[in-house]
Amino acid sequence: MNRPGLLSSRLTLEAPERVADGAGGATVTWIVEDALWAHVAPQTGRASLSADAAVSAVTYRVTLRHRAGITAEKRFVWKARILSIHAVLDDGEGRWIVCLCEEEKGA
Repeated sequence: MNRPGLLSSRLTLEAPERVADGAGGATVTWIVEDALWAHVAPQTGRASLSADAAVSAVTYRVTLRHRAGITAEKRFVWKARILSIHAVLDDGEGRWIVCLCEEEKGA
């Protein structure tokens, strides 16, 4: 894995917290875990039609210094975007991790 460019983007790492709703289900709220510096790079974009409305999806590659606790159940908040983490890749040397993310729409 190549060394990323400058870690110049400030992200917030959030974790889901499930709270029982009293009817057998749960409500998910997001709890801030940490603020991190990362390199964020858009990767792909696609558009499609769903129920006669245009839908777009943008994926991102987020590179940051290695740290424990980043998993695919968490998400990043970057500027006004919410980035769902789909995969976490380790460089094998304990220096960097790369998160493959997709921007959530309607958030």
